[in-house]
Amino acid sequence: MHITFNEQRFQKFLKFTQGFLKIIFVIVLFSIIVFTLATLTILFLPAHILTIDFGQISTLNFEVMNMQIEVPNTVFTETTMVRWPAFFIAIAGLAHVVFFGVFLRLLINILDDVSKQNPFSNDNVQRMFNMAMIIIAGAFILPIFFFVAGWQLVGTFTVEAQINYSVNSNMLITGILMLILASIFQYGHHLQTEVDMTV
Repeated sequence: MHITFNEQRFQKFLKFTQGFLKIIFVIVLFSIIVFTLATLTILFLPAHILTIDFGQISTLNFEVMNMQIEVPNTVFTETTMVRWPAFFIAIAGLAHVVFFGVFLRLLINILDDVSKQNPFSNDNVQRMFNMAMIIIAGAFILPIFFFVAGWQLVGTFTVEAQINYSVNSNMLITGILMLILASIFQYGHHLQTEVDMTV
């Protein structure tokens, strides 16, 4: 079965994707600013603002990553300072947004080279490997932030809970697949170089 390549349709799709990703990237940059300001604000807010009266709450159930935490109503008998749980939750959010922003920037740069009809450039090969390593590193590093945030929540409410650190297996598998794809790009760059040398 012969598959034809419609260059005009591909160029339209490429331009749309580039524009869409650049909009997302601007949103990510804005999110980084918001999370950074929120994190700093939490540190310097007066204590009475971050002291919350949970006395009216009967029970509280929430999930942090793969942790199911149930806080009984006996905990909510008095006011509670939530500075450090809020701080570490904000840090966890900031870390995820930063990881995603770096990944997205590399992807935008790859598409820029593709639009210049140079998909298998050496820079793109390096970007692919960098993206793979970012995803693999994120699989190990990002769960740490939620682990610490969960630990702070449990410590603040003085409840018994089992908090386990676990690698994000989905990110790890995705990173490994990205490494394979980067190797294919590297081979494509090698073939392109050989063709250019013979012409």
